[in-house]
Amino acid sequence: MTRVTFKVLFFIKKKKTLKNEQAPIYVRITVNGQRAEFAAQRSIKANQWDSKKCCALGYAKQATELNSYLEFIKSQLQVHKVDLAERGKPIDAKSLKNAYLGIDENKKTILQVFKNTMNVVKDWSISILLQQLTRDMRPHTGMLSDSSVLSTKKRILNCMKSLPVL
Repeated sequence: MTRVTFKVLFFIKKKKTLKNEQAPIYVRITVNGQRAEFAAQRSIKANQWDSKKCCALGYAKQATELNSYLEFIKSQLQVHKVDLAERGKPIDAKSLKNAYLGIDENKKTILQVFKNTMNVVKDWSISILLQQLTRDMRPHTGMLSDSSVLSTKKRILNCMKSLPVL
């Protein structure tokens, strides 16, 4: 098993200071030199943030609650790291971030599901047409009569008109 270096860092983005003069707190995950960042959904005034310790300054209730929340994020990231390792998934910064945020890389969008469904419908329609074609064939020659060819063309055209364009 290869060794995985793992580091969690909290920082504020002073350039994105909000109207209430608070800067948003971000989480940076580093795994084997790869980085991934996401917002911690919390903010703090820049003068109340200790950039060396990566936490809120002081012992006020607000500061201790924020620091507890940041420790909770760090512990949850550790839990997700262990979970990924147990499931045999690759541990990298992006997959760890996605696991924490609940983003499943195997989920499909509505459009993808729709396209897959339409492909199944299209395949099903074609198989029905083939069944109708073979039913209309003359048993002794394997050929279609002229009237069968015309009716089959009409069925194919009607079927193609009813299918949506993807």
